[in-house]
Amino acid sequence: MSERITQFRQKLSTSPENLLFKYSLAQALFEENHFAEAIELFEECIADRADWMLVALYLGKAYLETGDSKHSEKYLNLTIELGQKQNHDDPVEEAKQLLATLPK
Repeated sequence: MSERITQFRQKLSTSPENLLFKYSLAQALFEENHFAEAIELFEECIADRADWMLVALYLGKAYLETGDSKHSEKYLNLTIELGQKQNHDDPVEEAKQLLATLPK
């Protein structure tokens, strides 16, 4: 695993409730295709902050990567909802494009 993952694991171990450390570790894990562990941490983040649009987007993408289209659809739709409320056009468009790739 990368130095970045190791760094954020260490930071999270010293401050396990720090959402930014959880998010950063989850993001690093996602970027290195460790989707199951990333999903677990992203789920913890969104449980604490239900309006965290980027976490919803990452969850949608991570579940898509693992083949779980049901959960992917749930979080991509949440990304669209939150993105529209928060005026974030790019994540909304990305989520819509990803939704279009899901099996019907």
